[in-house]
Amino acid sequence: MRRDLVSGVRTYLARNPWAQAWDDALPAPKPELKLCIVIPSLAESRLLPRVLESLQAGRRLAEAEVIVLVNNAEHASPEILADNAATLQLQTQYRDTLLPIYFVDRALPPRGMPEAHAGVGLARRLGLDLALARLAQVGDLEVAALACLDADSPVAPGYIDTLLDTFGVTPPPVAGYCAYAHPLPSDPALRPAGVAYELWLRYLTAGLRAAGSWFAFPTVGSCMVVSAAAYAQVGGLEPRQAAEDFHFLRKLAKLSGERPLAAIDSALVFPEARVSGRVPFGTGRAMQRSLEEGADFYLWVDPASAFLDLAVFFQALPAAFDDLTGLHNLPPRLSAFLEEEKAWVILEKFQKTYPSSRQFVTAGQHWFDSLRIIRYAHVAGRLEGNQWIFSAWRMLLESLGLWGNFKTLEMPGPGNQDTELHFQ
Repeated sequence: MRRDLVSGVRTYLARNPWAQAWDDALPAPKPELKLCIVIPSLAESRLLPRVLESLQAGRRLAEAEVIVLVNNAEHASPEILADNAATLQLQTQYRDTLLPIYFVDRALPPRGMPEAHAGVGLARRLGLDLALARLAQVGDLEVAALACLDADSPVAPGYIDTLLDTFGVTPPPVAGYCAYAHPLPSDPALRPAGVAYELWLRYLTAGLRAAGSWFAFPTVGSCMVVSAAAYAQVGGLEPRQAAEDFHFLRKLAKLSGERPLAAIDSALVFPEARVSGRVPFGTGRAMQRSLEEGADFYLWVDPASAFLDLAVFFQALPAAFDDLTGLHNLPPRLSAFLEEEKAWVILEKFQKTYPSSRQFVTAGQHWFDSLRIIRYAHVAGRLEGNQWIFSAWRMLLESLGLWGNFKTLEMPGPGNQDTELHFQ
């Protein structure tokens, strides 16, 4: 095992001892441990058992363990405290399973999380730090991995086997993302909202791919997987109260450089499509917003032309190492955006700093990352107006050479409230 890898993990743990101090005297990890799955759980006593049962289908369960981080803020409501107490009582059902499952109490007084910082980001961070410490005790850190899951997101059979296979190579991926599919809500009134949100999520990923961005991957918290070494290298997951998954994967993609994050298509996660207002972003908030503003809210999107503008920029980037003037023939609104972002000064600096076109392109891709791309897409939306999602999809698929696979489908027009009937 590489000494620098072990040293990096141990340095991170020494600088971030907070989760380890709350270890709750968990049983010692098994010597064969290579994968820890961290599940934040806030008032999920009803749905969590389904998730834990789904994880039991696999051949290599003894090489993994699950940490359920039961959490709430210090001054949580009596209803949340009661639900979390019921969740903690579930641990008696999982004491003798082949897949070790541990419950960590960060919920009941006085163990609640600080009011100002409580949220899914902090819960994930605490669980992941604890998991990393356990892997460092026994695991082969070169092939050890940390997976994020949610208490309302069961998985398909073989999930654990697939993750162990994916990260059990040398060198392993820096990180990866599982496939996902939101099941249609059982309530017919919620189905249009569920379909609209999933189409919107996948549209963003397709737009990034059509642009030629290195950040063309979904950012779904319950689908993230990261190598133990990379987790330490990027300084862990930021304990944000929302969008922690987006920013975490963005950092990991930059660490990975030219090597794309691993698309773990055979590990499938089923996030619950339900209404929730716990965080300002994500599936639950999107469902609530769709109900408040209509299912069409997520069916009018930033125009596909924004991503096609960016394809011109990224295609021109390699030649720009020798001559930046090639980037001056871009669509006017993109040129104006680059001017506002002081791109020319930054690109000239990259020219002087990096000795090769390859390094220059990497720097350019990392500068015009997913966050900046989304900002540009919003600018295009304000200037051009939002686009009906199925028209936008067609433009992206045509640019990717994939429209021929879908042209026979009937595409719903604006105002069609039966979108789910077309995509079941």
